[in-house]
Amino acid sequence: MTWTIDRTNQFKKNFAHLPNHIQEKRKKAFLIFLEDPFHASLNTHKLQGDFSLYHSSSINYAYRFLTIIDFENKKITLINIGNHSFYK
Repeated sequence: MTWTIDRTNQFKKNFAHLPNHIQEKRKKAFLIFLEDPFHASLNTHKLQGDFSLYHSSSINYAYRFLTIIDFENKKITLINIGNHSFYK
């Protein structure tokens, strides 16, 4: 079974504003994510507090993407992408 992937409008908007080299790195990171969401290079982890529904995965030191991962239904919702500023 393959993953179903949804993107929020916020994710689409923020992705479009990323520098091209970060967009390319995100594509590579996401291919790894689809194979293994917890691959060591992604540093995927469950968030806490107001963000407890989400997982955060790293693109590089400065950029990350937020997801909701529904393992039972194999569904990924891409919530947001950017630097740490979207946690505020």
